[in-house]
Amino acid sequence: EGKKYTAGQEVRADSSGSVLTLRLDAQKEKQILAFQHFPTVKARHSYDANRAALRDSVAQRIVANMVFVAGSTFSMGCMESTDPLCASWEKPAHPVTLRSFYLNKFEVTQAEWEAVMHDRPAYWSDCPQCPVEQVSWEDAQGFIRELNRAGKGHFRLPTEAEWEFAARGGAADEKWIYAGSNDISSVGWFGGRAGNSGNRTQPVGQKQPNRLGLYDMSGNVQEWCSDWWLHSYYNQRVSNNPVGPAEGVNRVLRGGDFSYYAVICRVTSRYGDDPNRRFRRYGFRLAMDIAH
Repeated sequence: EGKKYTAGQEVRADSSGSVLTLRLDAQKEKQILAFQHFPTVKARHSYDANRAALRDSVAQRIVANMVFVAGSTFSMGCMESTDPLCASWEKPAHPVTLRSFYLNKFEVTQAEWEAVMHDRPAYWSDCPQCPVEQVSWEDAQGFIRELNRAGKGHFRLPTEAEWEFAARGGAADEKWIYAGSNDISSVGWFGGRAGNSGNRTQPVGQKQPNRLGLYDMSGNVQEWCSDWWLHSYYNQRVSNNPVGPAEGVNRVLRGGDFSYYAVICRVTSRYGDDPNRRFRRYGFRLAMDIAH
């Protein structure tokens, strides 16, 4: 019909009681066009019901793995007195007050992604319990929209401030360099000469959790946050539930990954990238609002 569609968008056409579905997926730098034919409307309905059941099961599991993070005030950003590796965009440290929220103890896995989205974007697609990677910020939003259809809660990406607060261990404001320890090997998968990851992702939840019971906040994959990225954002010293700049070009990534040195796995380390970029270092974990 002369229409243009984006990768991951589903296109349906009804004809004589049958339903044809076309789905264009981006996977490992290739464009894959998947074609499905349903001979009857009943077959289509059965397929939809199975997909919904899988989605709902994932939503229930993610809710069960949510950790309550009690709101409080903490010092966000890097202080040279405790971390000599502070970068300019990690300063100045400033007080931030957050409301309570939930954060999943694990990064979203490949198995969870496939059950909801029915594709396999991961570079290392042979590990269902490894974090899903090679997904963009926009891809994560698509996953969240689909998961929210289950009606189990309002899922979203954490803000950058929520992410750091949780990685630090919450209100205790622990002074660990990494999420739960000063020894990166005990809490995270990282790269470089001293790395322990084998230069690839590893199954979630294998290292020690931090004080809140959150795993892999340091290392494994970098995690998308909801905020727009601004190098000098901390200079604004926004103190009450900050959500980042009003606009921008890149989105925030936190936590470091399997392929790079431990320095980027620090709880204060922050970077940004194009929200449409898919990279095998990038994944995400989900936050959830407190029901009122």
